[in-house]
Amino acid sequence: MWEIFEGKALEYDEWYDRNEEIFVKEVECLKKIVPEGLILEVGVGTGRFAEKFSAIGIDASLDMLKVAKRRVEVVRGDANTLPFKSEVFDAVLLIVTICFLENPKKAVEEIRRVLKKGGYLIIGFVPKNSALGKLYEEKGKRGHRFYSVAKFYTLEEIKEILNKNFEIEQISGIDVISSGDFLCVKAKRT
Repeated sequence: MWEIFEGKALEYDEWYDRNEEIFVKEVECLKKIVPEGLILEVGVGTGRFAEKFSAIGIDASLDMLKVAKRRVEVVRGDANTLPFKSEVFDAVLLIVTICFLENPKKAVEEIRRVLKKGGYLIIGFVPKNSALGKLYEEKGKRGHRFYSVAKFYTLEEIKEILNKNFEIEQISGIDVISSGDFLCVKAKRT
């Protein structure tokens, strides 16, 4: 699914400039729950979030990594087979990425492997049942380059994906066009 970003990294990155107010709110939401330590962002995209948290970034899209490497240290790789030793990271970020994963359960299992015992998975996502989620799904149905392949999830579905691998410790959110359009979930590795 990452192929949809090839040749479009700059277009994707410009969204953050056009929507700076939303990006700032999303970062503030995440700052409340992202711990200190060695952090990896899976699906780093162009590195906007990783830069705010001094995270190492991994992405399958070479085009995205070319932009991200101006901001952070990057590695090319896939969420289902992370090229890191087990129990290395204090936290792994999955920000606006879960909707683009072909197999989110497998990715979450792999993220658990690279997290230290007691480490955290931080998920930032647009819920399917929020006003923004419904708007993005509608754009996808009309052929939007990125949203047409995205699969949005409710908070309950995210909890199901985390299943027995993680215990949710904290949930916070921000309003974009309505209440809870972007949720931040802090889940501890079990």
